[in-house]
Amino acid sequence: QTYKGATITVTGTNLGSVSSVKLGGSGGTTITGASISSNEITFVVPDGTSGGTVYVSDGTNSYTSSSSLTNLGYI
Repeated sequence: QTYKGATITVTGTNLGSVSSVKLGGSGGTTITGASISSNEITFVVPDGTSGGTVYVSDGTNSYTSSSSLTNLGYI
């Protein structure tokens, strides 16, 4: 579970080429302003999303998280 405005961190390898991050799967809300490095993606949960899986893509390959986030609104 998470809240609007919470910071989410995704860790892994070879993340530096990620060009798209979405919350709510491939058709979900596009995350703007995500910080992306080779082993970490950090973003703030935006207003107006109910949560869902985290989807990342580098334009050729994509990955969707196996677990889902539930946005509970404001803290």
